[in-house]
Amino acid sequence: MNTVNKKLEYFENQLDPQRPEQSAMPCKVLGYGEITTVLDLGEKDRAFKRMPMFINEEEITNYKHIFHLYNEILTEKIGVKVAQSDLITLASSKYNNLVIYIAQEKFPSHAIGNKCLQRITKESTPEFIRLLLEQIYKVYKFNEENKGHLELGLDAQISNWAIILPGHSEEVSSFADASVFYIDTSSPLIRKNDEELCNAELFLRSAPSFLVWILRKFFLKDVLNRYYNVRLIMIDLIANVFKEQRTDLISTIISEVNHFCLEKNIFTEDQQINFSEVKSYYREDALIWRLYLMFRRVDRFLHRLSFRRYPYILPAHIKR
Repeated sequence: MNTVNKKLEYFENQLDPQRPEQSAMPCKVLGYGEITTVLDLGEKDRAFKRMPMFINEEEITNYKHIFHLYNEILTEKIGVKVAQSDLITLASSKYNNLVIYIAQEKFPSHAIGNKCLQRITKESTPEFIRLLLEQIYKVYKFNEENKGHLELGLDAQISNWAIILPGHSEEVSSFADASVFYIDTSSPLIRKNDEELCNAELFLRSAPSFLVWILRKFFLKDVLNRYYNVRLIMIDLIANVFKEQRTDLISTIISEVNHFCLEKNIFTEDQQINFSEVKSYYREDALIWRLYLMFRRVDRFLHRLSFRRYPYILPAHIKR
C-alpha cells in the first residue's frame, strides 16, 4: 500500500463525520455534494472526494467501470476536458462498508467556476458563460447523434467547472485562451439503449432510510432525467447564479444562454428561458434541498439514538 493509501486508511478510520475538521487527522472541507464530500488532506496536487456508500465488491467493480467509461467518453469521444482522477478503495472498520476516495487533480480555488462567478463583471459575463455553454453543447451534440443508443448525463452547475487562464492568472476581465475542465464525474450518468448503466440505488444510499421508498418511487427517475435534458441543464446552470448571490448577472446570463441555444439550434424561439421560470425553478430546488438536508440531520440523530455510526459528512449550513 502506497503512502497516499495509508494516509487515507488512517484518515477514514479516525474520521468524525460530524466534526471532520476536528478529527485526529484534521482536514479541510472544500465542498459538499449530495453523495460526496470534497476534502483537502494536505496533498499539494490532489483533493479527495469521499464516497462511503458501497456495500460489496460487486458494487465497487461496477462503479469503477462506469466511472472510467464516463470519463473516457467525455474526453475521447466528446472532447470535454476532465480533472485527472484515481479511485482508491478502502474497507472501513468503523462503518463495516466499503469507501471509495476519488483522488482528483486539485485546481486553484480561484479557478473553480463559482469563485470566478463571484469576481466577474457584467461586461465579462457573456464570455465566461459561453465557455461553459460550449462544453454543454458538446455533450448535447453527442447525445443527439447517439440518441436512444448511448447518452451522457451532465450536472453542469457552475461549481462543477474549473476555468484555467493563461499563466494561471486570477484576472477575470477576459477569458481568452482559457481552458475549461469538468471536475465532477463522481456521478457517472450513462444511458445505453435507454437503460441507466450506473446502479441508481447508489444515489439513494445516503438518503434517510425513512425516505428511500418515496424518493425511489416518485423522484429518482425525474431527478436523473434532469441531467439528460439540455434545457433543464441550462436552467439549472442559470439557477446556480441565484445560489451564488449574483442576481445582478441573471438577466445577462439568460440572454446569452438564449442567444447561444438559438444559434446552435438547441431550442426554438418559443422555448427560450425567462427570468420567472428560472426563479421558480431555483426556489423549488432550494426548498427541496433544504428539506432533504433537514431529514438527513434527523436520520443522523436517529443513528445516534440507536448507537449506530452515521458515515456521511453533512454541511452545517448552505447559503442560498
